[in-house]
Amino acid sequence: MLLEVRDLRVVFRRRGRPDAVAVDGVSFDVPAGQVVGLVGESGSGRSALVMAVMRLLPRRGVRVEGQVLLDGVDLLTLGDAEMRERRGRDLSMVLLRPRSGLNPMIPLGPQLTGALRRHRGMARAPAREAAVELLDRVGIADPRGGLAAYPHQLSVSARSRALIAVAAAGGPRLLVADEPTAALDVTTQAQILTLLRELVRETGAALLMTTHDLGVVAGTCETVNVLYGGRIVERAQRHRLFGTPRHPYTHGLLGAIPRLDGPPAPALATISGSGRDRLPWARSCAFAPRCSRALPVCSEVSPAVDTSGGRLLRCHNPVPASAE
Repeated sequence: MLLEVRDLRVVFRRRGRPDAVAVDGVSFDVPAGQVVGLVGESGSGRSALVMAVMRLLPRRGVRVEGQVLLDGVDLLTLGDAEMRERRGRDLSMVLLRPRSGLNPMIPLGPQLTGALRRHRGMARAPAREAAVELLDRVGIADPRGGLAAYPHQLSVSARSRALIAVAAAGGPRLLVADEPTAALDVTTQAQILTLLRELVRETGAALLMTTHDLGVVAGTCETVNVLYGGRIVERAQRHRLFGTPRHPYTHGLLGAIPRLDGPPAPALATISGSGRDRLPWARSCAFAPRCSRALPVCSEVSPAVDTSGGRLLRCHNPVPASAE
């Protein structure tokens, strides 16, 4: 197994207020050559989780516990210098934010060749040729001319592709993408997702991706983890999850997606309340205040994890498998 996250917990300390638990004992695996998704609303903990995996959370005011094993090495126990060496070389974050992911004051060439020289030990001239090959690989129309271009001179699509090239420059085995299609138009989204899938297939790397867009998950991920309140409430293979969602939260998320393959609905389904309307996991189900299937026990006992049937499920009263 390439990446093994075990009982990961991220707590933000707040002066004069109770600690905020963003990630509450999350465990999952990312096999080599696969795309694994983390899905949930804003506040579900997905971004804090991947930032903890990358060791990019600030030390002050944040407590991170658990294990993040990459090829059996716990990244949380490494010193700062060793972790810096591993970032870009062993694991890399795809910063798909076209306006802020690249340094606007430096041409694309030095930003790309710098990563190649640092992580692959290349000399200046070979690094430049490798950068041209990388830009060509990610679909930049004029890769050699692109090295001299500043980020503002590139289109949104070209900047997004360049960001992927920078992330892939060190040849990492694990790519981490946090909301990779945010702020992109539909056409560019499709192009970027296709590029990421091709990169995983060609290099054998793994991709850990967070998103709130279930359409992205449907066309990209092999395994999907659904997070709510900092915990995984359901995990299943993509087709099983979309075909028979068992957790009421997953069911509600899928029900809120407009469908073109059925009769027109008078209104989209909704999940009542917001992500802030939750109970403590320690003594209840956090989703109980918003759940249409809530029972009295849901507000009194934390649901146990059920891993039977090839999926993970954390629910007292799941949706029957025949409901879909």
